[in-house]
Amino acid sequence: ARLDGADLTEATLHDTYLRGASLDGTSLVRADLSRAELTGASLQRANLTDCSFKAASLDGASFQASNMQRVKLHAASARGADFSYAALQGAHFHDAKLEGANF
Repeated sequence: ARLDGADLTEATLHDTYLRGASLDGTSLVRADLSRAELTGASLQRANLTDCSFKAASLDGASFQASNMQRVKLHAASARGADFSYAALQGAHFHDAKLEGANF
């Protein structure tokens, strides 16, 4: 799926299958992506402020240069994910799996 630049502010997308999707530049402010499948997805330069990725699958996803302030990644799997240049102030990674992730 290609959703580059989409405005998905406050969207409810929990349990959504977006494996390998392109969401570059997308606004997902206050969106709920709990338990979503986003393995290998690209969310570069996305606005993810206050977004919830609780228990989501984010392995190998790219969050380069994204705004991830106060994002919730509780119990998410983000192995090998790329968070380089992302704004992570107030982000919650409690019980997240981050082996091989790049910050």
